[in-house]
Amino acid sequence: MPDVSVIIVTWNSAPYIGACLESILTHSGLHTLEIIVADNGSTDDTCERISSGFPNVILLRWGANLGFPKANNLAAKRAHGKYLFFLNPDTYLDNDAVESLRSHLEANPSLGIVGPGILSEKGTSIAVDARSFPSLRGTLFRYFGLRSLLPHHPLFGSEYLHPAKRDTPQRVECLTGAALFMEAEFFRSLDGFDEQLPMYFEDMDLCAKVRAAGRVCGFVPDARVTHFGGESTARSPIAPFLHALEDGQAPWMYFSKYRSAHDVRLFTLVLAAGNLFRLALYLLVVPVAVMRESRANLLRRSSEALTLLRWCATSKLACMEKAQALFDNEPRSESATPLSEDRHDE
Repeated sequence: MPDVSVIIVTWNSAPYIGACLESILTHSGLHTLEIIVADNGSTDDTCERISSGFPNVILLRWGANLGFPKANNLAAKRAHGKYLFFLNPDTYLDNDAVESLRSHLEANPSLGIVGPGILSEKGTSIAVDARSFPSLRGTLFRYFGLRSLLPHHPLFGSEYLHPAKRDTPQRVECLTGAALFMEAEFFRSLDGFDEQLPMYFEDMDLCAKVRAAGRVCGFVPDARVTHFGGESTARSPIAPFLHALEDGQAPWMYFSKYRSAHDVRLFTLVLAAGNLFRLALYLLVVPVAVMRESRANLLRRSSEALTLLRWCATSKLACMEKAQALFDNEPRSESATPLSEDRHDE
């Protein structure tokens, strides 16, 4: 039985998957690792690179894009490790993150899930690796610019850890889905990731379920993972819709599931007011922007604000249905099998 099952969901991840797998093998330490890659119907050579370069990796080919939470859940059903390490394909382990996360989890029984310090490609910390749950106050501060103006203020910047506190392991409310580590048995007791939204909601919901089960999330900065993500989403032809899912639908679903109906309505109103304020401000500044790059950036931000304004005015159920329609929901059953499975016993 392996100590840890590393689960990676891929979709056209050829530029990153080789380095990701190499980093896992390099920093595996004394652990017995099982690496499972669940491929969501890649059309590039992701699967070929895995099969030829990493014959001991278990490769599940669904033949369709099931979405991030469903693919993870199905892969977790096939995992044999005592622990599960959910990892994005566009990540790279900078040190023995597996050992750091495992030892911290074992030493702190109150923890239900732990996550590493996430670094950008430039080596800077990514704030979303340890944050608070969505809140009305945080939404207000963000979209009216107070968080940007005073990011380290104890009130306006409280949604994320202060830089001075990021070197210390501590309890946090929410971790990012790019790298999550927890006991397999506990994950299954929570019924895994919520599959209602194919992406963006799964991490905050899992952390909320951990809290509801009487445990907490732990941030372990000694475990370091570099994340190269974001570029593919920005280049996507449906980038505006993905932006609406991430900044609108996902937090709205959190409020709908864990807060009152009153808070749900207030969230939509605050989001609409904040983005109306932003749109008006950007459009006032664009005509006087001298640099072409600055003007382009303002126009992009105006487009993002308009996207969220439109989301506020549309049916949230329709938005969820549209998101689901972008993904092939086969296989549908709990015991669904992949189109093919490449498994090599050591």
